[in-house]
Amino acid sequence: MQGRRPERWRYGRANQVRLAHPVMGRIPWFGRYFNFGPVEMDGAATTVQAVTEVYGPSMRMVADLSDTGALLIVIPTGNSGHRLSGHYGDQWGAYLEGRAFRLEMGRVEPKRTLRLTPQDRR
Repeated sequence: MQGRRPERWRYGRANQVRLAHPVMGRIPWFGRYFNFGPVEMDGAATTVQAVTEVYGPSMRMVADLSDTGALLIVIPTGNSGHRLSGHYGDQWGAYLEGRAFRLEMGRVEPKRTLRLTPQDRR
């Protein structure tokens, strides 16, 4: 597929990932503003980095269960699904580089609590 000289072969040519928006990504001249890739990727269906042309991760998370403050996460398409948001695609570069962000579980303070109680059915 890639010629007779193995030193020129690149696995990524045969394994590219492209994340397409389910609706807007189908419009040829408009979709490029909503889609990510194509990007050459390592991995295969049977590796830790399970990425093929057909599927890939929706997020990457590393958890040290002995330390909830050490949770790391990255979402390939970013923190927002809205194209006009500054967080649409803001984690794509970090995902491709293998970086992640600390998930600050201990810093979240609930502002309100919603209590759901069953109604007596007598």
